[in-house]
Amino acid sequence: MPPASTEVSTLAARMAAVLHDLSRQPTAAEARDLARQFLAWMFQLGRFLELEPALRDSALVKDFLDGGRSMPAQVLTAFGSIADGLEGQLHTIGDLEWRQVSELRSALEFFEQYFGPQPEFEMQEIDDSLRERAKYDGTKTPAPKGVPESHWWWSA
Repeated sequence: MPPASTEVSTLAARMAAVLHDLSRQPTAAEARDLARQFLAWMFQLGRFLELEPALRDSALVKDFLDGGRSMPAQVLTAFGSIADGLEGQLHTIGDLEWRQVSELRSALEFFEQYFGPQPEFEMQEIDDSLRERAKYDGTKTPAPKGVPESHWWWSA
């Protein structure tokens, strides 16, 4: 198994475990931490799958993506909370780490790409806030390999 395939399989297994943990209704703080970890891995997984689309056909990745498309509402709520937090962060005065913001926004984009649209993410509001904040704090941060050009926030 090539190294990228092994890493993608490991990510998919870890992410499936997080979804399982989220379905057990952890405390709000635990759910937030689990969702953040999942989204950090979603950013990595999305990049791998963009760089090597054939990896999407591995059994473990297919099973993970198929299973993720039917997440229970309480699991989706944890991810919606992270999306709300991002939008709130964009409205807060102070320094932003644009790379962190871009990674999280890309993770949410990959989430929707692989698991379907999530109205609770309110992506249009996030994007409007990103565009507004970029007027003052945006920095042209080179996107890492595997991030599609459609992820415009990296160069906002």
